[in-house]
Amino acid sequence: MSNGFYINLENGEVNLDTNWFADKGFSEEQIIWAILHELSHFRDLSEDSKGVLGQFSYMENKAKEIGALMMKKWEEKYGKTDPEFIETLKKQSPISKKNPSKTMNQVEQAAYKM
Repeated sequence: MSNGFYINLENGEVNLDTNWFADKGFSEEQIIWAILHELSHFRDLSEDSKGVLGQFSYMENKAKEIGALMMKKWEEKYGKTDPEFIETLKKQSPISKKNPSKTMNQVEQAAYKM
């Protein structure tokens, strides 16, 4: 039990904050589903840690690749008329509170979320 709801893929620690769900009015069945969802990540990690971690690396790399293509389009469209906007998009920021050393620009982060 903790103050978050996630799995730390690096050490396999599952964090469950059932109060967050309960405070938002989720039903007992929905809370149980969320718990089982996080525990399934633990199971996946224990069965194939390289594969699970590799999926996240793949998604990060793909987001950077797609982000670069998207950034090129933004620059072509707004680079001359609004260079400050483009610089804002290019600013790097952490993609994870747990690992602030991993960064992406805003366009790459949008691609990562998709």
